[in-house]
Amino acid sequence: MTEETRTHGELVAAGLRDECDLRGLISESHSSIDCGYDTMPGCPTRAEVEQSMRAAKKAGRLKRWGFPQRYGPRSEVYIVHPCVWEKAGMEGDYSGCLCIGCLERRIGRQLKPYDFTEHVFNDPNLPETRRRFERLTGCETVEGLEDYPEPASKLDRALHAALGKQWRAA
Repeated sequence: MTEETRTHGELVAAGLRDECDLRGLISESHSSIDCGYDTMPGCPTRAEVEQSMRAAKKAGRLKRWGFPQRYGPRSEVYIVHPCVWEKAGMEGDYSGCLCIGCLERRIGRQLKPYDFTEHVFNDPNLPETRRRFERLTGCETVEGLEDYPEPASKLDRALHAALGKQWRAA
């Protein structure tokens, strides 16, 4: 079994990797490598998560790794099937980030619901961009409604409720 085919836990158990080394598990940053759009505003980078893990380990507080994930109206976090990611010229799950627009430009078409995997990041009820919601669900949102955490009026809330969209404050 090569190092590339082992899980993070297997590499740590075999003494081949430090448990605070998260290469391949978290992308270097959450900015689209083509346009620079931050797909996960307010979330730490891989280096920041590793640094906080090392500090927790040194203080004897490291039980398992994790990091705060914040979602808001500008979030565009998703996971597509490996064949879609590879078609975009990307290697590995966490080889970098692409916003949905950049991914679509690379593959030459608009994403469809079947392009997305069963992953917690693909929950359409997370606060998100309108574009992400539309691609995940295959539904178009009401023209003129913008990406805000809470619709401004009772009419807007009713329209979103009819679409099955749950809005939460960031």
